[in-house]
Amino acid sequence: FKLRFNICLHQAIENLRKQGRRVVLVGDLNIALRREDSCDPDMSDDFDASPSRVWLSALLNDQLLQDVFRAFHPLAQQVSHRPCARVFL
Repeated sequence: FKLRFNICLHQAIENLRKQGRRVVLVGDLNIALRREDSCDPDMSDDFDASPSRVWLSALLNDQLLQDVFRAFHPLAQQVSHRPCARVFL
């Protein structure tokens, strides 16, 4: 279910961008994109191969979105378990 939602979200963003709209994606997608973002970064060898992480990486690259939290805090570690907001512009 979640991956289908992610694919629909990706398509919706793509459609808005094709219309010339600017898109700001805000919310908790519950995906730790990088090991540094996970509260358990050493949990598996195939961490980066997770379908959700592959999808989010593609979304960021395809739509030229940026993880604003990472832009301002590139060295932050294990931020997923702390109260914080992430914005993709």
